[in-house]
Amino acid sequence: MTTSHSADVLQAQRTARLTRIRRVSRFMKWFVTCVLLLLVAVGLLLSALLVFPGPFEAMNEMMDLGEVERRLGDVPLVQRAGVSALVVISFGILVGICWQIRQLFEFLRQGDYFSPRTLFRFVGIGGWLIAFGLLDVLTDPLMTLLFTLDLPEGQRQLDLTIDGGELFFIVIGSLMIVFGWTLREAAEIADENRQFI
Repeated sequence: MTTSHSADVLQAQRTARLTRIRRVSRFMKWFVTCVLLLLVAVGLLLSALLVFPGPFEAMNEMMDLGEVERRLGDVPLVQRAGVSALVVISFGILVGICWQIRQLFEFLRQGDYFSPRTLFRFVGIGGWLIAFGLLDVLTDPLMTLLFTLDLPEGQRQLDLTIDGGELFFIVIGSLMIVFGWTLREAAEIADENRQFI
């Protein structure tokens, strides 16, 4: 009787945990979907504003990049387009990260914890995070160079700054990759153990 009751309690606890995983994963999938759509909208709007500031009445808006502050209307179109391209690439990588996270939450919601596609998402998220961290290191100097390219030779700037943000993305990305690899090994070991029984 005690063994049966104990098994029922354990099964009820497991069911509650799985329900919680599904519920939180469903909520987070839709939350990340909203963030993804917001990133697309903001990225496109910011890109359009940089290339075509006139319709947004932003010609007189001041832009700060590194130590440089300039009126947006004073920066030539080709240079603004270059900065806009870097913005689009940055937002594209963020959208890629969100898409991978959204897919991961969907697989977890389905109870698909250790399949190759789920474990691949962990590795994919890590790769996208590392890509964003590395791009973030490069965008500051490239943007300041593009932003000041039309200025006289002594006023052009190249601003290289590395702060905790870039390092955070690279470290967390690496952690996600190793975590995905580790989960894949654990899944294979569990599968081998089931075959022995």
